[in-house]
Amino acid sequence: MSCSHMSKKNKGFTLIEMLVVIAVMALIVSGTINLLSILIKNRIKAQTMNILTQEGNKIIAIAGRTMNSASAITDPDPNNDPGTQPHCGTDSGPSPVTPTADLHELEIEDINGNKIRLSCEPANASAGTNGYVNLNTQQLLTNENITLSDCSITCYNSISGKGALVTLSLVLTVGKGAAQMSDIFTNTFVLRNYKKL
Repeated sequence: MSCSHMSKKNKGFTLIEMLVVIAVMALIVSGTINLLSILIKNRIKAQTMNILTQEGNKIIAIAGRTMNSASAITDPDPNNDPGTQPHCGTDSGPSPVTPTADLHELEIEDINGNKIRLSCEPANASAGTNGYVNLNTQQLLTNENITLSDCSITCYNSISGKGALVTLSLVLTVGKGAAQMSDIFTNTFVLRNYKKL
């Protein structure tokens, strides 16, 4: 009798054992799903930030190549008051470390005498624009998912008096709401071929 009693006892699982196994499996599945969700979100965030960084670095590199060939900075708007013209290094300009102007537009003349206009305009939500950075008519901000939140072009006299410095600063943003990411791109270019006007 004791043998038949033992075989009945070992035939299956109790209800409590089944509930414990189901609870443990639910915890494992829930933890795995949460981990996968976090990994996917972090991967998307890293890819988006990489695209943002590539776009910002591309704009800075193209502007830098243009600035390296600059021999003069001219006023992009000839109707401006002469006292506010953004000529770096002019005799009437400010001290070497004081910005001449904080602009959204700057016209340079390269060593071949060609005029090149660097301009930027932050996004305007009411007009539905993402903002732009242009070199003459070439649009430098080419990714339609990226917004130019802020930009400035600042012109300085060089400390040595030989040349000028131009700082281009951009704030690029991608996404909306909680998923929004921004990065600041700033570079100061030395205009080595620059001649005072």
